[in-house]
Amino acid sequence: MREAGKRPPRPRHRVFLCYSHANNPWLKRLLVHFGPLDKDNLVEVWSDERIRPGDDWRAEIEAALATARFAVLLVSADFCPLSGP
Repeated sequence: MREAGKRPPRPRHRVFLCYSHANNPWLKRLLVHFGPLDKDNLVEVWSDERIRPGDDWRAEIEAALATARFAVLLVSADFCPLSGP
């Protein structure tokens, strides 16, 4: 039971960002816009920058996509999404 006048916490939604590494400056600009939402714990932004050396990059991307509520694709002439098997 929640206290009177208190709102329950809002769920935090994951946002999956897909982009060409050639467009990294655009990714950085987009992250500035997501900053206030991230700070207020409303969204969690995921990009491949979270993949560490040695990680199974395909598994990491699939897991992030499976838990994302939204996807943002930065499409340019350099953009080429992963092709299937």
